Amino acid sequence: MQADAGGKGISISTLRSDADFNAVMRFPELVLRYDWPALARETGVYTNEKHLRDLIKCCFEKSLTEAALKERGWQQLLARLRATDGGNAPRGLATAPSSDLGVRGPLPTSKGGGSRWHKASGDAL
Repeated sequence: MQADAGGKGISISTLRSDADFNAVMRFPELVLRYDWPALARETGVYTNEKHLRDLIKCCFEKSLTEAALKERGWQQLLARLRATDGGNAPRGLATAPSSDLGVRGPLPTSKGGGSRWHKASGDAL
């Protein structure tokens, strides 16, 4: 069937597009059996066993991630962020600190010596 699809100019789907994902997920029993020929007949989406395995793995990992986040208070954190600024946001960082140098000129570099940015030996601090 895959050779037939390739001969007709039909590409094999990686199941990354929303349309292909939604089409094959209407038949979860076929996905779980890696039955790509039946999925192609039912949905018109041509794929292969590897892409179905990858899809199942991705769905499984996402499910585990969501369960772990819920267990650790994800919903409470989201509610707190929506209701406040997230807790104690550092307000003092909104403006740049003032400078007491008052002298315009080039930025200090690691070359040269004698400036306050270097040790007496000329090595950078």
